[in-house]
Amino acid sequence: MGGERRILSAWLPRLPTDTALRGRDGREQPFALFRDERGRLTVAAVNAAAGAQGIRPGMPLADARAMLPALRTEEE
Repeated sequence: MGGERRILSAWLPRLPTDTALRGRDGREQPFALFRDERGRLTVAAVNAAAGAQGIRPGMPLADARAMLPALRTEEE
């Protein structure tokens, strides 16, 4: 190929939640993964249903639960 460089970039924002929900019922329900960041629980990833309700990665988990009490969560 001579000196040609090929670069592939893929952005899969729902991969963590899709993987966590694989084989489970309720994939259309709002779902988020969270992580502990120095004693503070924050949203790490959301599925499409949670994103449509305004839940975003990086926000405090307490805020996400206050906005959407039906939010299903699981530790990352």
